[in-house]
Amino acid sequence: MPLIDVNGLNIYFDGKTPVQVVKDVSFQIEKGEVFGLAGESGSGKSMTALSILGLLPGGAKARGSINFNGTELTGLSPERMRSIRGKEISMVFQEPMTSLNPVLRVGYQIREALQAHMNISKKEADERAVSLLRDVRIPAPEDRARDYPHQLSGGMRQRVMIAMAIACGPSLLIADEPTTALDVTVEAQILDLIDGLVKDSGKNMSVLLVTHDLGILAEHATNVAVMYAGRIVEMAPVRAIFETPGHPYTIGLLESIPQKGKRGRPLKPIPGAVPPPYALPPGCKFSDRCFFKIPRCTEAEPELRPAGDRGTGPRLARCIRTEELQWRPS
Repeated sequence: MPLIDVNGLNIYFDGKTPVQVVKDVSFQIEKGEVFGLAGESGSGKSMTALSILGLLPGGAKARGSINFNGTELTGLSPERMRSIRGKEISMVFQEPMTSLNPVLRVGYQIREALQAHMNISKKEADERAVSLLRDVRIPAPEDRARDYPHQLSGGMRQRVMIAMAIACGPSLLIADEPTTALDVTVEAQILDLIDGLVKDSGKNMSVLLVTHDLGILAEHATNVAVMYAGRIVEMAPVRAIFETPGHPYTIGLLESIPQKGKRGRPLKPIPGAVPPPYALPPGCKFSDRCFFKIPRCTEAEPELRPAGDRGTGPRLARCIRTEELQWRPS
């Protein structure tokens, strides 16, 4: 039984004409797995992640099934959702400076999360907060616990966010672009820290890693779902995504990644931008940006269907030309 099973998730914004921003998204995350959710800004990744926590913005409604450890989260009462949020499922947001309270010391903010979900004293919570800062490799944790967020570097603020997220020992950690605006050295440290937390948990914690960077997922994820215009367009083991991609959008993302040892190799950006959800093209939603487009692509939107095992694991792809794609890293 998977830790979380998202099945047929649809997200709408209310209005005179409801706008659908996520359509029929389904995936499973096993216990102890790092599952990657990839795509450009505007593809629906963060909306999907926020729906799991019941944190959708005002006017947005989710339909479908989100089954977490046998509990159906869709339609759960606010009180029951609060008991799960932060304790069993937690989230590391992409910008810690706007997620941490600027007028409260970081130790207090961690203590607050602990006392909200665990029956412990203030003293025990303070000691646990310092221990958590030490766990996420913050030097001099006793001193840093008394600091305000603005007194810490971007990397240290992100470590504080991770300490808050793992404070109550969650089963699922959602990391939404956890390395945005960090330099590559700190980025590697943060991602290695998350990997270490999963390994140290003894398969008691899984991670949903949300990112636009496929290079990150190559090193840290087991399986990957690629999203575009609110839909999953490809889902496969991470090796299959990189060696034998089955959707032109995945190929476009791979072509735009700088490669080691390929100095002078020109990048191939995907033309255009992700269309707004109220102005999607007919048929395949990627057709207006696709190098492999044929007239039939605009007739009907393809289903997400099995696309065969090319020696790198089974995959699903939303493309009528999957079998014809023969991409190899240049």
